[in-house]
Amino acid sequence: MRGMVLNRYQGMDYRRLASAGMPSPPSPDPEVPPDPGPTWETTFVTSTVSGTPAYYDEDENGVTQYTIAPDFTGASVGDIAIIFMPLWNTNLTVTYLHFPSGWSCTGINWASPLSNWSGFIGMKVLTAGDIATPPSIITTMSNSGLIRTHVYRGPTSATLKEVTKPSATASTISATGFTKDTNHQGIVSIVVDRDTATPTRPSGWNARSSVVNASLDFDFADLLDGTYDSGAVNWTGFGAIYPQMGFLVEFSG
Repeated sequence: MRGMVLNRYQGMDYRRLASAGMPSPPSPDPEVPPDPGPTWETTFVTSTVSGTPAYYDEDENGVTQYTIAPDFTGASVGDIAIIFMPLWNTNLTVTYLHFPSGWSCTGINWASPLSNWSGFIGMKVLTAGDIATPPSIITTMSNSGLIRTHVYRGPTSATLKEVTKPSATASTISATGFTKDTNHQGIVSIVVDRDTATPTRPSGWNARSSVVNASLDFDFADLLDGTYDSGAVNWTGFGAIYPQMGFLVEFSG
């Protein structure tokens, strides 16, 4: 009949068609695998604390410098290492920390009422040489407990997307967020507070490491399942006397 439209619900019974000698609908091709969904997987490998720094030099300003090597225990070639290091000294500047060539390093100053603090983040895709002979980093901190290395596996690159430095009276660290890369493979948040407090990480995020002592609180968390929606990243529960800071890192591949 001209003009007839056949749709699936109009009662076409394939069993009757088959009995009348008409073909049944095709079966799925067994040679074609089902859609596997996302093919990437970012995994957290380890968090390590470096050993005791060794004396290096005292510069013309009287600032004592040390050398220390990150701990890459458990890492493999191609993994991404993220190192966070705080520095302290009167009149300190970001030039007082030196990462070797090949590392992406960013530092910011945030001054407290009593002293000058800086925070640094260094990132690199690890090579066999890095793992066999970890690089020597120059720092002004003689305490190794606040120098942490976090290692991830899966993505091929890491990009620092945002640095946040709230006012001294803030009790939150709120990063505005960023547009996800088309090859997004997870996000990392690092926060530091000059007060000693108990920060609360964003809902649903994975806690990876935390350091609390008499002068600094440092927390590290990530969201690796691809659900980051380009929105704000909010930590709460910080002290409201001294300043804080935060870093956002995106993995891609």
